[in-house]
Amino acid sequence: MAALLGVVLGVHAQPVVTASISEATIGTQERLVYTIEVKGEQLPQVETPEPPETEGLVLVQRFPATSRNIAIINGRMEQRLAFQWTYQPLREGTARIAPARVRVGDRVYETEALRVNVVPQAQRPARPRDPFARLLDPFGSPSDPPAPPADEAPAPEDLFIRVIPSRQEAYQNEQITVEYQLFFRDGSQLRQSRLTDSWDAEGFWREELDVDTRPIPRPVVQNGLRYNMIVLKRAALFPARTGRLQVDPLRIETEALVPSRSLDPFERFFSRTRGFRPVEVASAPLTITVRPLPQAPPPSFAGAVGRYTMQTRLDRATLEVGQSLQYVVTLSGNGNLATLPPPTFAPGSAFEVYDPQVDVRIDRSGNRLAGSKTFTYVLVPRSPGTFELPPVTFTYFDPQAETYETLRSEPRPVQVTGTAAPAAPALAL
Repeated sequence: MAALLGVVLGVHAQPVVTASISEATIGTQERLVYTIEVKGEQLPQVETPEPPETEGLVLVQRFPATSRNIAIINGRMEQRLAFQWTYQPLREGTARIAPARVRVGDRVYETEALRVNVVPQAQRPARPRDPFARLLDPFGSPSDPPAPPADEAPAPEDLFIRVIPSRQEAYQNEQITVEYQLFFRDGSQLRQSRLTDSWDAEGFWREELDVDTRPIPRPVVQNGLRYNMIVLKRAALFPARTGRLQVDPLRIETEALVPSRSLDPFERFFSRTRGFRPVEVASAPLTITVRPLPQAPPPSFAGAVGRYTMQTRLDRATLEVGQSLQYVVTLSGNGNLATLPPPTFAPGSAFEVYDPQVDVRIDRSGNRLAGSKTFTYVLVPRSPGTFELPPVTFTYFDPQAETYETLRSEPRPVQVTGTAAPAAPALAL
C-alpha cells in the first residue's frame, strides 16, 4: 500500500507538479538523479508515486528519497514536497524517462517525458579514483598530485537569456511584446548584472514596459532541468515599416558563481570558495515579419492599429455668444498611444474651433501597452441659435479581427443665447 504524505486540503490554487533531472548529459559511468516536485500554497494528501518507466536507464534504488520544505515567497506560504530516484545508464545514446503519474488529493497529475544524452565517459570530467583519499591524506601523494582547480565558465545550459515575443508575424504598427528572461541553474549565484550596450530595434517604435527592479528569482523547470528565472526586460514594439525586421540581441555582463561540474564531491564543494567569475551573456537575435495593412481602408483611417473604445462629453450644452465650451473625446485601448492620430471632428462654420489639447495616460504594468489619449476641443460659437455638433468618428485597424473598425459618437445639441457681435465697419479709402 502506497505511503501517504500531506496536510489538510484548503481552498487554494491547484498544486504544480514537475519532473526534472540533475543533468541533461551524463557519462556511461555516472548516475542520474530524477526528481518529482509537488508545490502549492497548501498540499492535500500526496501519494508516493511509482518510479517512471525508462529506456536506456536502470533504477538504482526502488524507494525514493523524500524531502519537504515550507517557504514564504512574496508574503505567501509555499509548500514543496520532492521525491528523488537515482538511475544508471545502460549504454551510450539517448535515454528516455516516461511520464510519471502523481496522485494529489483526488486528482492525478502527469509529468512530461524527459530525455538524457549518454556519452562515453572519456568525454566527461575525470572521476577521482577514491573521493575519500583526501580525508586520509589531505596533502596528496608526490607521485599523484592533484590538478589545481581551474575556474569554470558557465556552460550554455547553465546560464542563458531567452527572448520571448508575443508573435513573430505582425501587421505594420501592430503591438508586439518582447520579454527577455534570464535563466541560471540551481546552485548558481549572480551579482552586479548590467546591460553591456544600448539595446536597439531599428524600424520599430519602442515603449518600455514595467519589470521589477529588484526581482526575486522564480524556480522553473526547462528541458527537464531546474533553473531560477528573472525577467530582465519587457518592451512593446510597433513596426514602422513592412518586411523582415531584426531586433538586436540583449547583452548583459554579470558575475557568476557556478558550482564545479566535476564528479569529485570535494571539488564541487570547494569550487564555491574560488569566487565570482565575470561573464557576458546574450540572447539570440529576433526577426519579425511585418505585413502591410489590407488595401482600401475607409477615408477616415489615419493609421491607428489596435483595439479601441471612444467616449465623448460636453462640459456644457447651453452658453452665450462669446463664451466657450469644451468637447472632450477619449480614446482608450491597446496600441501605440503616443502616435495615435486625433479623431475626425468638423463642427462647421457656426463655431470657431481651436487645436485640441492632448493628454496621454499610459499603463506599462501589464504584458501589453494600454491606456488612453484624450483630445479636448475648445469651441466658441459665432452667433446665437440651436446647433447640433456632428458625430466624432475614429477608424482603426483591428489586427485580431483583420478588419477596419469605425467608432462614431452621437450628435450633440448645443443652445447658444445672446447677441452676435456686430461686424466691424468697412474702412473708407
